[in-house]
Amino acid sequence: LRENVQNAYDAILMRCTAQSTPLSDRRIEITVEPSRLIVRDDGIGMTEDVLKNNFWKAGSSGKRSELAQRSGVIGTFGIGAMANFGVCSALRVETRNVDSDVTLISSAKREELRIAHDCIDLERVKDNRAAGTTIVADLDSTAQIGSDSVIQYLVPYVRFLPVPVMVNGQNISQQSFE
Repeated sequence: LRENVQNAYDAILMRCTAQSTPLSDRRIEITVEPSRLIVRDDGIGMTEDVLKNNFWKAGSSGKRSELAQRSGVIGTFGIGAMANFGVCSALRVETRNVDSDVTLISSAKREELRIAHDCIDLERVKDNRAAGTTIVADLDSTAQIGSDSVIQYLVPYVRFLPVPVMVNGQNISQQSFE
């Protein structure tokens, strides 16, 4: 969860830097359902290269670019998608880069993951979606994650962010330092 929110914030930082727009114009939305967790942002979105070679590949980060460094991104370790499989059985990523007219939809199932095998499905869709990324994590049966526990866990990380971070419609960020 924290990794996905951090990636969302970094994507927003990069979009705002690239387009010279205020951070407060962007948002991160987290939806907590009984067996699913969704993290949606309206950041820069991923290119196919970043999706395949960084997000889905542990230890590889797409945040070492000149834009990422100018934006002040936080995450550069390359944990990405694999962090999710500690609590989820399947992961779906829908992403559209700001410079693309194609939405990339990729997914993987934990039970099908194999080292040195291509286990990630990828579909390219021409549509009118806005730029950004949506991560849909289908939680395994042992993961008991509710809205209250998500808020309690995330608030220490996001409370001072200038970007609205919404959990089931409740803003848990943009607090002042006073």
